[in-house]
Amino acid sequence: MHTNTRILAHNFVYHEPKTLDEALTLLDKHKPGIKILAGGTDVLPKMKRNHFECERLMYIKNIKELSFIDNSNGLKIGAATLLSDLEKSPEIKQNYHALHEAIKAIGAIAIRNMATIGGNICNAAPPADTVPALLIFDAQLKLVKLGGERTVPLNQFITGAEQTIIEHGELLHSIEMPELTGGLLSTFVKLGRVSVDTARINMAVAADIDGSSNTIKTARVALGAVGTKAYRCPDSEALLAGKKVDESVILAFADSLTSVCDYAIPGRYSLPYKREAVRKLAEDAFKQLLS
Repeated sequence: MHTNTRILAHNFVYHEPKTLDEALTLLDKHKPGIKILAGGTDVLPKMKRNHFECERLMYIKNIKELSFIDNSNGLKIGAATLLSDLEKSPEIKQNYHALHEAIKAIGAIAIRNMATIGGNICNAAPPADTVPALLIFDAQLKLVKLGGERTVPLNQFITGAEQTIIEHGELLHSIEMPELTGGLLSTFVKLGRVSVDTARINMAVAADIDGSSNTIKTARVALGAVGTKAYRCPDSEALLAGKKVDESVILAFADSLTSVCDYAIPGRYSLPYKREAVRKLAEDAFKQLLS
């Protein structure tokens, strides 16, 4: 049924818990017929277009235990933390720069004032901008449910387009990243029709570069919007490790990512376009990194 996109076309019970325990109790009691609402920038448009229906909708944005930024030991972020709050964090901008740049690339400021980092992850859209950045920082996700919790790596949490391993009754509590050591530089780049558009392809790159010898000690690379999920690129990382930064290394790195595209989307009509796009993005990423 076609609906006016300003309205929700079906009935549901609305819940607005104030504490984490209250939310987990509701999830356990009404599983699996309850849907989580945080910022609403993904869920509400899908509901308006009848992409899915739910018996109950639970708004979690007012739960204080889910909204925080803790940089006392690495970085911990509550799942319901607004993207705009993360964008304003000087610690994230300085130490986790790729994540800062990824958040800046998401929509307009009005979107970032509503959207949450947990929503961007749990929506599991292949072009989600925060995911490649979180992957290069080895992000772990804390999942909680009534009577228990578990921690899983982000690279195992998303299994495909809009698919995750989260179980009925579970809620994403926080994202945790280890403290960075050495002089890790990082950046994020994306290609869309306009700068705030959904990514046609996006990439996060980090490298620890020895300034005296201009040699890359270690590198981390993650690619999104190529295939059904974002992922690290270990072959490209290995190619960079131990190499001096020069034009030939950057070109070899760019070429290695075209092979990643060949593997991820063989036969896809967009493959020729994405092979060229990823090559240019790789070059842009290194220029930003070195600047």
